[in-house]
Amino acid sequence: MHTLKVLAIGLLLLGFSPLGGRLIQGSRGIAVGALVFLPLWLIGASINMYIGVKRAGYTPAQERLDSQPEGQL
Repeated sequence: MHTLKVLAIGLLLLGFSPLGGRLIQGSRGIAVGALVFLPLWLIGASINMYIGVKRAGYTPAQERLDSQPEGQL
């Protein structure tokens, strides 16, 4: 369930970043908004990994999506 929440937040951020850019700068703002999304997504993903490592007790290797055991996704 946590993964679905994180993905939903990321997709909303992806949608609202270009929209906000368009509202502020017109059609040129769409590209600017998309470029703003990238560092925001990186910060959010880093915070999510930090919480997973510190609070949940996972190792950084376990936080990788491809390292999950079958049926754990």
